[in-house]
Amino acid sequence: MLMKWATARPEVAGILVPVIDGKRHLYDLSKKSYDLFESDAGDEEFEEVGRFRFRKNIFEKAQNVLMEAVIENPRWLIVDEVGKLELHRNSGLKPVISNIISRYKVGMNNSTLILCIRDYLLAEAIARYELQDALVVKNDFFEVAGLVLCGGKSMRMGNDKALISYHGKPQFLHAYEMLGELMNEVFISCRPDQSLLFGKLPLIVDSDEFKDAGPMTGLLSAFRRYPGKSFFVLGCDYPFFRYEDCVQLMQARDHGHGAVYMKHPVSGFAEPLLAVYESGCSGMLLSYFKDGNTSLSRFLKTIRTGQVHPASPESLKSIDTKEDSEGNRKL
Repeated sequence: MLMKWATARPEVAGILVPVIDGKRHLYDLSKKSYDLFESDAGDEEFEEVGRFRFRKNIFEKAQNVLMEAVIENPRWLIVDEVGKLELHRNSGLKPVISNIISRYKVGMNNSTLILCIRDYLLAEAIARYELQDALVVKNDFFEVAGLVLCGGKSMRMGNDKALISYHGKPQFLHAYEMLGELMNEVFISCRPDQSLLFGKLPLIVDSDEFKDAGPMTGLLSAFRRYPGKSFFVLGCDYPFFRYEDCVQLMQARDHGHGAVYMKHPVSGFAEPLLAVYESGCSGMLLSYFKDGNTSLSRFLKTIRTGQVHPASPESLKSIDTKEDSEGNRKL
């Protein structure tokens, strides 16, 4: 999962340890190069972990790769993994891992560090490296597709809300790039007559089968085109919504819920256009639509959901009129 995610974007460095032809290899994400990690019978120096033997010289290479990467300060730095060698024997990648974590804690690196840790070692690793403030994510954290909803007719605004610039670029592009920080796939949801507005970005064009259902049209069209996929829905009229809010929503996903959404901490209003809709709710959404319903807010009340309060209510501010837009153009 991490290999697929990491190789789809720039500014990712560090190491992964994939299994190729039954053997574990060290993969340098910057150089895109492989080295055999598991020890052959003829190797004189190795580290033994259970039934596995790992070549000591490759551990040394892995440490060098990580130290070179942390100095370059990439957008994402991946360490695979913090395991038994590091936690129980003070060997493996231990010296460099301690160094890297310390750098991030004191602010020497301002990017994102991803540590791969097995679930049964997680509590021990958190205690050992004092990672209580770190974000713990599940395996499927990166597997959701982003869906930027741009198909509204912007009647109150008077011009297309997706094209308004708040961050030095059209809002649809800002939202697309923000979701792309977390997800392998991001789509622009739009009407057929808008399809030339978004350049070469991947589109999901509204299906006639679900026309005139408001934002539900975009989500149903996405589920129809990609059955089995979950979608992070982001309306193009929320310019204050931040990357940190995206992470908060993703972290709140739960396999027992059909969706998780942002909830206004004051009004209590559910924000159906700031939500993750799991693939399991697609059939219920389709039945809801076929019964003549088109409100995503009301749909959320019919299924099991999770709710998230943003760190700042400002994140949920929707810009829907020309007056609002002009007052918030420079963010």
